[in-house]
Amino acid sequence: TQREEEENISHRLIGFSAFLVTAILIALLYWTSVLPLSSIAHNFVQLATSSIVVSFVLSMYLYASSFSKGKMVALGGNSGNAIYDFFIGRELNPRIGSFDLKEFCELRPGLIGWVVINFAFAAEFYERNGFVSVNLWLVCAFQLLYVADALWFEV
Repeated sequence: TQREEEENISHRLIGFSAFLVTAILIALLYWTSVLPLSSIAHNFVQLATSSIVVSFVLSMYLYASSFSKGKMVALGGNSGNAIYDFFIGRELNPRIGSFDLKEFCELRPGLIGWVVINFAFAAEFYERNGFVSVNLWLVCAFQLLYVADALWFEV
């Protein structure tokens, strides 16, 4: 229907708008030297470690909360094997209130963060060498295109 199509377009614009706002904000912070983008590359191990810890804690919470009364369990997530169920995801649409954890954790921050990290490493390469290699530009450009496409056409 017309209403569903309008809601779908509105939903797409929210993700893509978040992407554009993040890109503009990061660019402004970089060009005004408030945030040296290469600091992300310098602290990559710490960022990766903290993201693993947060992901593990959130996964444990989601697995434990999937046993609460009234939760919809995914078909593949109720095998009886706790390890398999933990990794496949037991609950169908995990939420905290109306906050959709799958959408938040999977699509928007992950993909937008991927682009930010790519350009942070490009900034680091530029600071070390005075130029950015063609290979690195291509990686950044094609992954940027992939992320823009995913956020524009998300449903």
